[in-house]
Amino acid sequence: MNGTALALSTILSRNAVSAIAAGESVRREVSFTDERGRTFWLDAVFSSQLGLDGKQESILLCGADVSERRQAVQDTEAAVGEAVEPFTTDVR
Repeated sequence: MNGTALALSTILSRNAVSAIAAGESVRREVSFTDERGRTFWLDAVFSSQLGLDGKQESILLCGADVSERRQAVQDTEAAVGEAVEPFTTDVR
């Protein structure tokens, strides 16, 4: 496995890496942690870039930072859980 595939395998499934290697585009939400330990989320499309000989030369990554949206969803889920919790009954 080359260095690019190895790096992709840390954030994508084996099936997704294989699909990219086969020339398909793959869209995923992936998380990254920077050197300060902050995690951010990217809505990303990975695409193979082929040379004139038809062989993969590089992988193009296009994405948008969706960290704020992900955080809002997590905050909403937590708030709903807290609001519903008093009404749940532990049936034994």
